[in-house]
Amino acid sequence: MFSAYQGTVDYTGESVESAAEEVTKTFTGSYGRYMPQYSYVVVRESALACATLVTRREGVPLLVFAMTAPAWKRKGLAKATIRQAMQDLFEAGETQLDLVVNAKNSPALNLYLQLGFVPDRGDA
Repeated sequence: MFSAYQGTVDYTGESVESAAEEVTKTFTGSYGRYMPQYSYVVVRESALACATLVTRREGVPLLVFAMTAPAWKRKGLAKATIRQAMQDLFEAGETQLDLVVNAKNSPALNLYLQLGFVPDRGDA
């Protein structure tokens, strides 16, 4: 998580320790009930290359984190894991997957739009 966000518009000076805390908070329910059956990690060359973490918050699945290590960005890993989560959720009867994205994070925003996410402009 730390290396995935470092140097991006979403990085605000967090430490490796704070990144680890965020992952722990995800697994322990701070962002809704963690759903490991819809969350994916990709390991390449014995290291974590990509992770897509899904929770259930307020009754709706939430893509709480999608992150890719710098060496593996732009290789389709995030797209593949998010797409798989979406497919698995759909097959389980879910019709919605929410997420929150920084509007200044154009690579992430473009990816989510390609995957069919629709901006909710109701809060704007």
